[in-house]
Amino acid sequence: MQFTTKFTALALALAAATVSQATPSSVPADTSGGIISKDEFMHWLDTTDANITYVGVTDRSALSAADTMVRECSPGVNGPCSGGCSVYNLRGEGGCRPTVLREVECLSATMDILFCQDRGCSTDCTRLSECRPILGPNTCYAYGTKSIDF
Repeated sequence: MQFTTKFTALALALAAATVSQATPSSVPADTSGGIISKDEFMHWLDTTDANITYVGVTDRSALSAADTMVRECSPGVNGPCSGGCSVYNLRGEGGCRPTVLREVECLSATMDILFCQDRGCSTDCTRLSECRPILGPNTCYAYGTKSIDF
């Protein structure tokens, strides 16, 4: 009788553990591509140890809502996007621009932009918001990018 009681208790405990075991929930897809807020962008600038080249306006107090900030980074020895980075901070200036870096691996921007595989923004362009795969939070894997269009 004691064996049956212990066996039943053990069987019930195992069944309960199996039923109550957490099943992994699906992680929602990152649908923002490489688009980040200006606050997130500034936080990255304040905390990164990357070697940065600035293009355009560098005065943070002069930023307006029309400014588009773009970060392009090259591959490095410490992992993806750990090489040098260029930061574009343009005052509503649209148009195609060749990348500053010779080899771009990842992109982020405060607005949706196009990134292209040629220097003239005419072939194989992708919207940043549609970028896949994503490297970390809001960082687009964009290896081979040669130009960006604002």
